[in-house]
Amino acid sequence: MTGHQLHYFEIGIMEDAKDKDIGVGFCEEHVPLDSLLGFDKGSWGYHGDGNAFPSNDCGKYGPQYAQEDVVGCGVDSDKEVAFFTLNGKYLGVAFRGIKGKQYSAVSFDSVSEGCRVLANFGQKPFLFDASTWNAEEERKAQYRQLRRIVRDDE
Repeated sequence: MTGHQLHYFEIGIMEDAKDKDIGVGFCEEHVPLDSLLGFDKGSWGYHGDGNAFPSNDCGKYGPQYAQEDVVGCGVDSDKEVAFFTLNGKYLGVAFRGIKGKQYSAVSFDSVSEGCRVLANFGQKPFLFDASTWNAEEERKAQYRQLRRIVRDDE
């Protein structure tokens, strides 16, 4: 994921396993492939338990997800932010300060044997309409500009 635009993909959870830990997100090239997303510096992930893991930190982010759900991940390289969607619904910005080259990723805990996912990088329509992200960000930028104008007039 490079350049000045929105990069978005979706992961369908086709089959999950009991006591599983699935992470959807992105990482830098140097991140070890044998750990869950967000457990190492340079990786960010939204896990099935609803937590988001930004580079070895943790926090509640969104709803839990499981079999038959579709998790989307978007990285806006202009704004240096990342967000997630669940079944086409925007969940909000999860991470800020995202810079450099990133790679789309999915991670599984070692006890996730039997998990199957289906990746969509745009080969079929997404559940989430990415144009709504751009429109929402434009509205926020206009609001911030209006607040600056009002403060300057006071």
